[in-house]
Amino acid sequence: MSKIINYLKKYPLIYLVLRIIFRFFVKLARGVDYLRLKYIFGIGQVGRNVRFDKGFRVFHGAKNINVGNNVYLTDVLLNAGDNAGSIKIEDFVFFSHKVMVIARGHDYQKLDKERQEAITEAPILIKRGAWIGSGVTILKGVTIGQNAVIAAGSLVTKNVDDNTIVAGVPARLIKSI
Repeated sequence: MSKIINYLKKYPLIYLVLRIIFRFFVKLARGVDYLRLKYIFGIGQVGRNVRFDKGFRVFHGAKNINVGNNVYLTDVLLNAGDNAGSIKIEDFVFFSHKVMVIARGHDYQKLDKERQEAITEAPILIKRGAWIGSGVTILKGVTIGQNAVIAAGSLVTKNVDDNTIVAGVPARLIKSI
């Protein structure tokens, strides 16, 4: 690739035109991600420079999802719920693969059909700069602190403080950073 670039630099006008075209298509692709999140998935608010990969899904409550700027969603599953549930993802948050963020569930005290129909919801907040590792599940009613790191495979059932690393099932404090 560097050979091609060095060859093109011998022809500054062609090199300049190709760089402009490349930048145009990069911006277009980022705009397409925004349009897909906003209008196809129906997400309530979408910031600038939000990216996602094949496999990204919204299960319920797209209108209750707010995504900040510079967020990388990869192949995340978001389930915000339709009523009291919501998911707010602040700026500079990034997710590794196969993460589930679930702001709704069922009432375990009910039985049979009542359990299937008894939906419980609570908001989830993921603060600025958090890093969510592969295979993490975040359950309803949780706040992930600013710059927190959630280790791969963790199950987050309680709030995570700012500037901490948590890991495990259920997630427990490993150390402060």
